[in-house]
Amino acid sequence: MFATVRRFFQKRALGSQPERLESRDSVEVVEAEMQSPNRPRLLAPRFTEPPSPESEGRSRSRSRSPTLGVRSPPLSPTGAGRPSFPRGRRSSIATRKRLSFSKSPPIQRRRSMAASRRSVAAKSRRSFPHRDFANPEAETCWLSCLFQALWHSVVFHSAFEQDLAPEHYTPACSEALLTALQETWIEYKAENKSDMQPDTVQAGCGGADDLVPTDGLVGGFGEGYGDMSEALACLQSELSDSANLAAVALSERIVMLPLTIMDEALPGPDMAWKLAQEWQVCKASLIAVDINVPELSREDMSSLARLWVFGHSEAKEEQTQILGDAGQIPRNDFGKDEACMPQGLSSSHQIVALVCYMWHLQHYVAFCRRQSNSLRCCFFNDLPELTTGVPKEVEWKRVPDVCAEFSLMPRLVLYESADVVGAQGV
Repeated sequence: MFATVRRFFQKRALGSQPERLESRDSVEVVEAEMQSPNRPRLLAPRFTEPPSPESEGRSRSRSRSPTLGVRSPPLSPTGAGRPSFPRGRRSSIATRKRLSFSKSPPIQRRRSMAASRRSVAAKSRRSFPHRDFANPEAETCWLSCLFQALWHSVVFHSAFEQDLAPEHYTPACSEALLTALQETWIEYKAENKSDMQPDTVQAGCGGADDLVPTDGLVGGFGEGYGDMSEALACLQSELSDSANLAAVALSERIVMLPLTIMDEALPGPDMAWKLAQEWQVCKASLIAVDINVPELSREDMSSLARLWVFGHSEAKEEQTQILGDAGQIPRNDFGKDEACMPQGLSSSHQIVALVCYMWHLQHYVAFCRRQSNSLRCCFFNDLPELTTGVPKEVEWKRVPDVCAEFSLMPRLVLYESADVVGAQGV
C-alpha cells in the first residue's frame, strides 16, 4: 500500500515539471515582447511592485489616452523598474483644476473683468447735470462761480453727496455756509424744465424759471459783492471747525496755493506745483490755485489762460492716454492734436474749473471741465449779455481766445487728484 502511494506521488512530480518549464518560458517571452518597440502600448502601466492608491490616481490623471495606430516608445532603461510615459496634455479635469487655482484668470473671467472696466468707463462718461444761476442784482457772480466749481469736482461732489447732503447731516447753527450750500445743492438738483442741448444754446438763453436762485448762498455768505477765493477759504475754515468728522475730513482734502507775478514772469502751473512740493501737499485731493496779478492787457490775458489751460509739461501725452483709457475722451477725439487737451497741474492732478475775472466790469465767469469729454468745458456766466456769442459748451482750445476777446483774466484754477477720481469709479 505504501509502495502504491509513493509511485502515485512520483508520477505527479514527473508530470508537473514540464509545465513549470513551460510557464517559465512563457514569462520570458512576455517580458521580451514588453521590451519590443513594435508592441502596442498596454492600456494600464506595469509596476514591479503593487502600486499605492495615490500613485495609481496620479498615473490615471497624468497618463494620456492611447491613440489607435500609434505605437508608444520603448520603456526607459533607467526607470528602476517603473516604465516611463510620454509627457502630453493634462486631462480636461486636471486642466480645469489648474485654471481654477491659477493666478492668471481664465478666459471667461478675463472677459468679465474687461466688461466691468468698460462699465466703469461708461459710468465715468456721465457728466453732472448743470444749470445756470440767476443774478438779478448783478452781485452774486462770485458765489455762483464758486458753487459751479465745487459741483463739477468729482471729489467734492462725491464727498458731499455721501456725507454732507441734507439727508445725511443737519448743520449746526454756527454752520451758516454749509447750510447755504445744502440749500443751493437741493435747488440745483431740481428738475430742469429746459430740454435744450448745450451745444447749440448760448449761455443764459434758458427761461427765468430754469435759473437757480442764489438766495441760499447770499444768506450764508452775506449780501453784496465779494471775492471768490476768500469765499472758498471761509468755507474750508467752517468745515474744519465742524463737529462732523466728514466735514473736517473734506476740509483737509482742500489746499489753496497763492501765486503772483515773480521776476516779471506770469505765474504758471510749474510754479504752483513747485510750491505744492515745498509745502508737501502734492497728494492733496483738491488744489485751488489763487492767482493774484494786476490788470493785464488782452494779449497777456490770453497768454496767461493758455499757460494754465495747456501748460508746457512733458506729461501731456501720458495724461492723454490715461484719460483715453478711462473713457473721458471719446474715440473719435482721441486721435486729435494733443494741443487741444487741457493740461493738469501735473500728471496726477487734472483741471476741474478755470474761474476768470473781468476787471472793467468786476464780474466772474467759470469754465468747468466736462466729465463726458475732457476736450470740452461748460461756460457759466450769470450775466450772459456780457459775453454775447459764447456757447454754453466750448472746446478748451478756444478758451484763450475767448479770454482775449472779452478780457477774461484767470483768477482761480481748481484741480483734483486723478487717482482719487479713478478710485471712486466715476
